[in-house]
Amino acid sequence: MLWAVIPAKDYARAKSRLAPLLGPQDRRDLARELFLHVASTASQVVDRVAVLTDSAEVAADAHALGALVLPDRRQALGPLVDDALAALSGDRALVLMGDLPLLNADALLRLLLHHAAVVPDRHRLGSNALLTPLPSGPTCFGNADSFQQHSVTYAEHSCERMAWDIDLPEDVKAIDWAACPRPFKVAAIVAPSATRFRTSKRSPSAAIATPAGD
Repeated sequence: MLWAVIPAKDYARAKSRLAPLLGPQDRRDLARELFLHVASTASQVVDRVAVLTDSAEVAADAHALGALVLPDRRQALGPLVDDALAALSGDRALVLMGDLPLLNADALLRLLLHHAAVVPDRHRLGSNALLTPLPSGPTCFGNADSFQQHSVTYAEHSCERMAWDIDLPEDVKAIDWAACPRPFKVAAIVAPSATRFRTSKRSPSAAIATPAGD
């Protein structure tokens, strides 16, 4: 059994750091679109999706996708993920952050070629995905340098489609929304800057770097 594990805040509370750029409704819409995109993409390649949330609205969307909902009692991200991994039975789990707009199934399938691996964010600070055997030891999610900590134990898998997450206004401006597998409303609100992730002359598979050792 292969699980995907996706933490998700209530849409109204998510993406608060985007307030200088987006209003409350636009932030809420973006958070929901990102979650639905990541959860539905993960469901194409894993046996079951588990969503960690304290939000009735997120839980309803998760149930509509056939996901298992595990309660988030307003824990810090690390303990929340660790408790979820401890509660799941199976062979492996893929922990995914719920704000990866460029994610596609091909990128996930390449990651799953590993037995265990970590995917860094584009700044090589945080961990946007972690593939781990079950039962799993403690993870480092929530730490500012979680990638460096995870990379002590897990192989690095570099992947542009999973490296881009949406935390800050500059992330919204820098990404090429046209390269996303699905449309996002924010693309009509924010004009992308000149520095963008581009896939126009490459196939989706070519846009994903091959991890060291593969």
